[in-house]
Amino acid sequence: MYTQKTLDIFKNPQNAGGFQGANGVAKVVDTIFGDVFKFYLKINEKEVIEQAKFKTMGGVVSIATSSLLTELVTNLTLKEAKEIDEGDILEVLGQVPHEKFCLLSTAIQALGEAIQDYYDRKEKEEKEAKEKAKKEKKSK
Repeated sequence: MYTQKTLDIFKNPQNAGGFQGANGVAKVVDTIFGDVFKFYLKINEKEVIEQAKFKTMGGVVSIATSSLLTELVTNLTLKEAKEIDEGDILEVLGQVPHEKFCLLSTAIQALGEAIQDYYDRKEKEEKEAKEKAKKEKKSK
């Protein structure tokens, strides 16, 4: 049913848990199984993922996929991380039960939403900085 690699990752997941200082966070619930995927990313000014962690409530495929994704994206640029797909996961895990394939997509979606959260935060910070500078200029 599951490959040995999948079971090994599930039994000894890497990067489980959250952390303070994450600047990209997202939570997605799989609509079929109800598994919950939450990713935490620390992204530097060069848009490289320095740290990735997860909190996933689900079964073997969900936890193994979440762990694997955090390992795959660490030290990648955001552009590279967004290119990861189900094939990259299957390359490592081997096969997963057909009915559980959607969980790979949901995990990737959660990762993508964490990246988008980073962009949204960055845009908000830049907008606030511009507004502050504008107000300071007017007060002079």
